[in-house]
Amino acid sequence: MNHARLFSFLSLLIAIIAGASGCATFRKMEIGTANLAFSAKDESNIGTEYSQQLAKEYQFVNDEYVQNWVRGLGAKLVATSPPCPQTFTFNVTTSPEVNAFAIPGGFCYVNAGLINQADTEAEVAAVVGHEINHVTQRHGMRSMQRALGLDILNQLANIDPRSAAAAQVISGPGGLVAMRGFGRQDEREADFYGVEAMYKAGYDPRFAVTFFEKLRAGEQSGSSMFSRALSTHPATQERIDNINKQIAQYDFSKPLVSDSKEFQEVKRRIRLLIPPAAASPDSGEKKGQSFRRRSP
Repeated sequence: MNHARLFSFLSLLIAIIAGASGCATFRKMEIGTANLAFSAKDESNIGTEYSQQLAKEYQFVNDEYVQNWVRGLGAKLVATSPPCPQTFTFNVTTSPEVNAFAIPGGFCYVNAGLINQADTEAEVAAVVGHEINHVTQRHGMRSMQRALGLDILNQLANIDPRSAAAAQVISGPGGLVAMRGFGRQDEREADFYGVEAMYKAGYDPRFAVTFFEKLRAGEQSGSSMFSRALSTHPATQERIDNINKQIAQYDFSKPLVSDSKEFQEVKRRIRLLIPPAAASPDSGEKKGQSFRRRSP
């Protein structure tokens, strides 16, 4: 088995999470092993291959104004997030699901359904900041470690990919497991750094709370448009409480951005392309779209 095929396999494993403990000791081991097992270049290669598969599963909004807006928003939030060696790219998908996701390598995707549901640019900034910080904190690589096991990953990092041991790991019955989403401690970290990033970028972090209140309302209504965005996360009320505690330390006397004319124009264009009333929970689904597993 050559390196290209190994990377292709590993890229698929980014979608896999085993519900591992979030204790501090284990997370230190995760971070250290990720750094040992995968270089920044490895992570970029894995993400690039995975993004090519996602490009076959999703359609992107064919509007340069919309795409330029999300790239600009993303760039602001990357600049105020913890340092990361990856180069970020951003796209708006045509999916009506209220969701966004990111994969290692810095590939971030915002669904049209999320833009339709958001009232302000700051609400979207809260979600995009969250997704960016899944990447900065290497949550995708940690996910891979949980799926394969720390010892196995160490072995894979130090053996010839063509060896029988590597082939056994790749072809074994435990190689692929049910999609689970990020661990809850990962989500808490992404919430914290995402809110921090939006505040440093000049956005009003109180709109992170308003967005999660919408998630809570969707959860209570049983809407499947929101359910995937909630299934693996800490309880929505817990997230709201955590954010309120975090932003209690912020200075709200300085000017903060809640919305922009550009975002309202983006919403207008998105609604012309994908009217909210026409969006059904499954209308954006395509065969193989089980690759979608990241959520705000």
